[in-house]
Amino acid sequence: MPGTTPIHRAYPHAPCAGCPPPYIVKPVVACGTADSHSMALVLWAEALAGLPLPLPAVVQEFVNHDALIHKVYVAGDKVRARGGEGVG
Repeated sequence: MPGTTPIHRAYPHAPCAGCPPPYIVKPVVACGTADSHSMALVLWAEALAGLPLPLPAVVQEFVNHDALIHKVYVAGDKVRARGGEGVG
């Protein structure tokens, strides 16, 4: 991808932050850009070395949720959560 930086150069300590692999790596931009859907599932910490994604990015632990989608909406002090079947 042009204009990207390998994730390990931007976040060299990601595997040491207390989250075991696998990871979901995704751009901080959530919507409105072509990069908002550039995500990766990283199975081993060593795989971060070759992963070019738009920066800044979020590295978070992947949690298998058995193909259920959990959506949480927050507006001020109001929180609403919904669940449903995911794609699969």
